[in-house]
Amino acid sequence: MGESLIQALHARGIVDEKLDMNGFTDRVIRVSAEQVAKKVLQRLEHGELRVDRAFYNSHYRRTDKPEQLSYRNLEQFIQKLRSAKDVTIRKLAGINGIQNYMYRISMEVYPKLKEKQNGYLRGQMAAVFGKEAKQRFRSVIKEFLTDQAILEHLLKNPRYAPVAEQRAEEFLIEAELASFIREGMPSDYARLYPRARRMKREFILHLGPTNSGKTHDAVRDLIGAKSGVYLAPLRLMAYEQYETMLDAGLSCRMLTGEEDYGDREADHVSSTVEMADYSAKYEVAVIDEAQMLADPDRGYAWTAAILGIRADRIHICAAPYAASILCRLIELCGDTVTVSQHERLVPLKLVRHVVHFPEDVQKGDALIVFSRRSVHAVAGMLNQNGHRCSIIYGALPYDVRHEEVRKFREGETDLVVATDAIGMGMNLPVRRVVFIEEYKFDGTESRPLLPEEVQQIAGRAGRFGVYPVGYYASCENAAALGKTYDSAVPIIDNAVISIPRDILQFDTKLSFILEKWAEMPVQQGFIKANVTREIELAKILERESDDKELIYDFVNLKFDEESVPLVRLWQACFRSILNGDGLDDIILEDVMYMREMSELELLYREYDLLYSCIQRFDPHSARCEEMDQARTEISEKLIALLKNQKYESRKCKRCGRALPFGYRYGICERCFKQRLWKGK
Repeated sequence: MGESLIQALHARGIVDEKLDMNGFTDRVIRVSAEQVAKKVLQRLEHGELRVDRAFYNSHYRRTDKPEQLSYRNLEQFIQKLRSAKDVTIRKLAGINGIQNYMYRISMEVYPKLKEKQNGYLRGQMAAVFGKEAKQRFRSVIKEFLTDQAILEHLLKNPRYAPVAEQRAEEFLIEAELASFIREGMPSDYARLYPRARRMKREFILHLGPTNSGKTHDAVRDLIGAKSGVYLAPLRLMAYEQYETMLDAGLSCRMLTGEEDYGDREADHVSSTVEMADYSAKYEVAVIDEAQMLADPDRGYAWTAAILGIRADRIHICAAPYAASILCRLIELCGDTVTVSQHERLVPLKLVRHVVHFPEDVQKGDALIVFSRRSVHAVAGMLNQNGHRCSIIYGALPYDVRHEEVRKFREGETDLVVATDAIGMGMNLPVRRVVFIEEYKFDGTESRPLLPEEVQQIAGRAGRFGVYPVGYYASCENAAALGKTYDSAVPIIDNAVISIPRDILQFDTKLSFILEKWAEMPVQQGFIKANVTREIELAKILERESDDKELIYDFVNLKFDEESVPLVRLWQACFRSILNGDGLDDIILEDVMYMREMSELELLYREYDLLYSCIQRFDPHSARCEEMDQARTEISEKLIALLKNQKYESRKCKRCGRALPFGYRYGICERCFKQRLWKGK
């Protein structure tokens, strides 16, 4: 079809014989897009297109009057013009549709076609301008309807000039910001840490599955060094290594976002990875669970530690699927690396039959679920059946988790009921890991567990010197769980990087800078950290202040922004520091009035957040001891409640009978069958 059309056009002297159908279509599309863009821009300039009316027609049909023109709806209007995804752009341009308009333009571009408008030729022309051509039109029109072109014409229209001037000013700032990022960022990110680049560092890369002795070997070198730092993904892991170094007779400092205790002048530090000090110099550093450098929210901390920590000898402990990216980062730094492969110290086997809960529970089991509610339900049921349980989940204060781990290690409890919080670096004498649940809510949806998640959690089973074999089992589908465990984990191709602080020099809002940073391209092998959380938090504080440095520091405090009480406390701390009042007047609830476990957990997080603010913004406050005492009291209450945990089974909504644990419906099977029978 295409060939005959070209021949027909060539026979009439309209096109070159060498011009193929795609080239002809592209030429017509570009002419069409340019015509539409010119017409839109002219109408914007001369007032024939009313921005506020167009915005009203598409978004506010139910109101009597259009919304007053604002910066916000002007932005939306500009984006709408550039998208060309709906009928609005075609109506504004005075055409009935992209396909027909391109055909009409083709008549003007190639007037000789008008001499021969037979049905066959017209049909072929229509075929040329199909779905792909429309998509091409949408992309080409963006080349003509640029933000700059639209603003230039809006500025000539007195009706829109005041609002357009605001956008034009930010457009210039945005261009400067983009230029700074392109030109100011070094050719490789390793140069962001010049102190570390002046050193010749030696890396030892420990690769292997869980329970393979990676961290043990690395920390042994750390303990024997004159100075060193251990960087952990979790406070509990930092605390465990802090105790390990104390037991070895070393003076040590414990440093997390919520704690800073021990000897501040000590040569050894145990810290969460986000608290790494890049100005200090050590003989040995240990970076644990380094495969997390690909985590979209926290991965930047591991990337920064690898590129910037100043130590003569650096041990990196990671899963094998992170080997390639880690070696590339070390090569980027110009440092040397030795790879040490680790194998599991004890074999891990799948229990091939389904484990029935609670009948088949055995001493030494770790029972895995994925919500706080399920943890308490399982533990309560087991307590009522005479079992002694330890409980581990993310919302528990870390010293409570530490106490629960101690009780299991020392035999005061027989079982562990836990979420995936157990999977990250906890060395427990677990014989068998039993997955009661195999679906996890990840903040967006409930999804099956990923292979790396199953491997990380199941790998906790088996303990060298305690159990010669570790087992993992399922309460739902053993074969499917085994298949997931055996599945290959995708190789990590990119390391996450964070926004450089130098970028804050621009005289504009922090949220705007973060939004533009998120849009900027990065070098191959890197991806930017997810800053959605930071953008939303920055916008909250920008309603109260334009102190960008202070806003930046508060935005980087780690707390649960989904919790309304925590957000309110965070805002109250910001206002107090902003007004120069300090944090002594921030009062929290008294522990003695708290009875429910959820209340105590929330109160602990509030004390954690306030303590973090005091440490960072009001270090001379005398309230640190008060914070520690209150958190200790909360922990003691929580431990007492956990010890007496009881299971309250869900009841059938129709007959009131107790429903089995994990039953997914609101009525029992008997009532469901009766309802079906009556329906018949």
